[in-house]
Amino acid sequence: MDRYIDRGEALRFMGMKEAPEGRFLELLAECEREVARLAEPRYTYKVFDKDALSDVLLGEDIKEHLEGCEKVIVFAATLGLEIDRYINRLQVLEMASAVAADAVASACIEGFCREADAELSAAFAPLHLTWRFSPGYGDFPIELQRKLLTLIEADKRIGLHVTESCMLLPVKSVTAVIGVSDKPVKKDRQSCAVCKMKDTCAFRKEGEHCGYKSTS
Repeated sequence: MDRYIDRGEALRFMGMKEAPEGRFLELLAECEREVARLAEPRYTYKVFDKDALSDVLLGEDIKEHLEGCEKVIVFAATLGLEIDRYINRLQVLEMASAVAADAVASACIEGFCREADAELSAAFAPLHLTWRFSPGYGDFPIELQRKLLTLIEADKRIGLHVTESCMLLPVKSVTAVIGVSDKPVKKDRQSCAVCKMKDTCAFRKEGEHCGYKSTS
């Protein structure tokens, strides 16, 4: 399980430029062990004709993202409820540990999704897949979380739900749309320009690109 956890990525989520030392390094290592122990990563997906999702694929950004695609994968992944419970306990006991655990869990779900990306790419070859485009990115409404989860029965398949405020439960989860094309797609079309965090993102201010982490 620890293969999903990139420490450098976790530190970026915490806004840290340098490797930690002393007590915080021990704390971080402990969080990595616990997240690896408690995580139960699962993902599910279904494939649809793009034209059949006209009431879901709303906004100009998602339409541009899926340009040239005939099929669409609706994807969801989660680390499970035990990770949420672990972070919630730490928020009561020690906030520094809670912050570290939250960042480690975010890195873990992103690492798991990257592995899922690779599995899907292999499964759909020789077709070509776009990168994951999640609700809330650009002008793709976050309010569509519920529709996406319903389409793929994510509640039954992986225990993933959504609150009235469109927050995913478990929190360390991802929903996304992936385009499927019979022609190569431009992987470099992902851009800070359409991200709602572009004006406050610490990575962007430092001249970096966050890669768009679609975790909660």
